[in-house]
Amino acid sequence: MAGRYFRPEEANRLLPTVTAAMTRLQAIDAEARRRQQEAAALAAIGRAPDGRPIMAADVRQAREAYEMLVRQGRTILESIRGLGLEVRSIEYGLVDFPATLGGEEVWLCWRLGEARVAFYHGQGEGFAKRRPLSAEVWRGGRGTDAAGAG
Repeated sequence: MAGRYFRPEEANRLLPTVTAAMTRLQAIDAEARRRQQEAAALAAIGRAPDGRPIMAADVRQAREAYEMLVRQGRTILESIRGLGLEVRSIEYGLVDFPATLGGEEVWLCWRLGEARVAFYHGQGEGFAKRRPLSAEVWRGGRGTDAAGAG
């Protein structure tokens, strides 16, 4: 997993940064998809007698815009990963924070729009298997070994 483990309060302190990054990432992703579809539609319009697309300049411009957006998105993804987090889905805004619970490596699971980190799931599980992260689960003997910065 990761070299750093988060406690829920540490994860929650990062949420303003992660929320802003994921919101921007979703906007970039939507615009990149639009530009990719635009380039494909323009390319499908037809070709000149020499074989190049009739709207070659427009196709090139849409592709360049798409590539720029992809680079911006990668930069944001790298910044999130640099915090020690895993983006599981841009579309759904899913981000996991590595943690330990009861001696087991788990993921604190957060979705864009949620006010706080309130769920977790096992290492081999995903969003569909997430469970509430209650104070009892965290402090009631199962989560007392959670490591901080490491």
